Amino acid sequence: MKMTKLVKNIGVLALAALMMLTLAACGGGNKEEEKWEQDVTVIMEDITASQTAFNTALANIQPGDEASQTAILDAIATLEGDFAKLKAVEAPEKYKDVQAKFNTAADKALEGTAAFKEMANNLGDGGDMTVVSDKLSAGQTAYEAFLTLWQEALDDLTALVTA
Repeated sequence: MKMTKLVKNIGVLALAALMMLTLAACGGGNKEEEKWEQDVTVIMEDITASQTAFNTALANIQPGDEASQTAILDAIATLEGDFAKLKAVEAPEKYKDVQAKFNTAADKALEGTAAFKEMANNLGDGGDMTVVSDKLSAGQTAYEAFLTLWQEALDDLTALVTA
């Protein structure tokens, strides 16, 4: 399934970011830079866990099943909260451009989660399966764009860390 591939890629990207931030933390930067590195590392760990929970909820979704609908809505809410935390981090000068790219990627991810939320809200009794299909597709498209933006941010972070 296309969505499963996207979710796996997000996990891989998050792990790559964690490795990059670990390398950055070893670089002996100032306290402000070290705090950003630590904060972003924790948030990315949270995003990885939230993405896994979302993937599980999505794989187990069943139209008309209130428990599965609640599970996916809860997973989306957690994921949205994690992306909001990432966007709220104040980056030191060294990381401002990378943070801006992560924020752009997070915006695209939030666009995807909004579509997934609309999809989930139409899974209950009386829901419109056409809307479900359309919103699932819109969410996947937004997440594909998110992955591209996320990779660009990681590439910039890698270049910054290895410079």
